[in-house]
Amino acid sequence: MQYTLPLKEKQIQQSKLEAEARKEGHGEECGGDGEAKVIDSKAEMERRKLLASAEADRIRVTAAADAERMQSEGAMLNRTRC
Repeated sequence: MQYTLPLKEKQIQQSKLEAEARKEGHGEECGGDGEAKVIDSKAEMERRKLLASAEADRIRVTAAADAERMQSEGAMLNRTRC
């Protein structure tokens, strides 16, 4: 019995150390997950900004083309009236 008691104590200590290591490892994994979510959120925000910028550019180009078309149509109408 005197030999088994120290062995059991060592097993209990080892189990505690293993549980602590798993707990710390899990904490690091969670921290990594949080960082990944932040990175994904930033990437999504950047993607949305780029899409909004592209849409704004498309609108500007379309508006400029429409304005040019209207000016040329107006000029042709003025020529036909005279």
